[in-house]
Amino acid sequence: MLSGITEQKAPEPVGIDLVIKKTNVTTIPQVLGGEKMVTGVVTANRELADYSIGTAKRHIEIRLPAGSEYRSGDYIVVQGKNPDETVYRVMKRFNLDVGDVLCVLSKKKEFMPTQPIAVEHFLRSSVELAAPITKRQLGTLISCAKEESAERTQLEKMHEDVAYSQLLDKRYSVIDILEEVPQLQLPFGIYIDLLLPLSPRLYSISSSPLEPTNKQPDGPIASLTYDVFKSPATSGYGTFHGVASTYLANRTAGENIRCLVRTTKLNFRLPSNTKQPIIMLAAGTGIAPMRAFIQERAAVKRKGGASDFGPALLFFGCRHPDKDFLYHDELARWAAEGVVEVISCFSRPDTGSQKLYVHDALWEHRERVWDLFHTGLANVYTCGSAAKLGSRSAATWRRIWMEKTGGGEGESYEWLDGIKNEERFVNDVW
Repeated sequence: MLSGITEQKAPEPVGIDLVIKKTNVTTIPQVLGGEKMVTGVVTANRELADYSIGTAKRHIEIRLPAGSEYRSGDYIVVQGKNPDETVYRVMKRFNLDVGDVLCVLSKKKEFMPTQPIAVEHFLRSSVELAAPITKRQLGTLISCAKEESAERTQLEKMHEDVAYSQLLDKRYSVIDILEEVPQLQLPFGIYIDLLLPLSPRLYSISSSPLEPTNKQPDGPIASLTYDVFKSPATSGYGTFHGVASTYLANRTAGENIRCLVRTTKLNFRLPSNTKQPIIMLAAGTGIAPMRAFIQERAAVKRKGGASDFGPALLFFGCRHPDKDFLYHDELARWAAEGVVEVISCFSRPDTGSQKLYVHDALWEHRERVWDLFHTGLANVYTCGSAAKLGSRSAATWRRIWMEKTGGGEGESYEWLDGIKNEERFVNDVW
């Protein structure tokens, strides 16, 4: 090697060799790699709250295959599909037709199809179309633009740190950028090589297998409680649809759904001793595992399996008592049966009513919750937003501990870490 000259490695080839065939041949859908998915059947799907006061919320019931098992606190993994609007935007950008078939001749990614597959099906079921663009993906687009072209200049400006940060804030995807730079000549093989595989989504099960109505000869019923994400895209291109939530919202009774049960890795389980108190903190669809717990307590009590139940306290945060108080009637019935006590907290009540968040109510009831936790050895479960419910309720618990023990702030963190390690304080937050 000559002095002063740096050896340059040849760039790795970009893109996937493929052929698009103009045909209407029906192709076999690709299966999801990794864990074995099963086919569940939707038995019910209803709205719990509409968009009038926030994200819509729904309840879906799925009959799992015979022999399937789950426990309260477990999850269901759902393999969603990209919504029509996003799929057709991509097909329009690359002049693809509904009947076109994708044949991959060479590939570098395991999730790429090994046999001919309908382009529409591939885009809908195999790749992430709406994920925020990465700097690496943006760099590939730059390399595909002609030197000194307006497209390259525009993309290079987007690649700068400040501009790229703005793209992330607005959740620009690769297809959003391509629509922003319509003259960029990008082969379809390079586009799909940029994409990640479509990831399954995880949902807390909101039912108990011990509830008699969930025991069916064809397989157990498991329910999910989920937000349906839909809003004008912050990028300005089309509508943002949550992939899995939109897919679930559009399922009707009798339709199949690809899913699997995943056991919780947290100690998010009811105590084996029914006399042990439990304290539950939930907001919005974070009610899901708490509903499973309460439904299970109700089933056990009705069966006569526990003559003496310990207290169960639920702090439940919603926005409005009439618009998104999820499972209001069920919770009222279970409260009347002595299965749970519900402390409702509304952040957007009617004019004249005071706002109340879960962490506020927790502080108001600190004498009782401290007695249940410190003396009664209650387990504490939290499910909801990590940034809101998770952090604020944790801060309140530390505040309660400092008031009751006289300890300092630093010590309160040590105390909280300690009870988490003892698995008496369990968070399932996102």
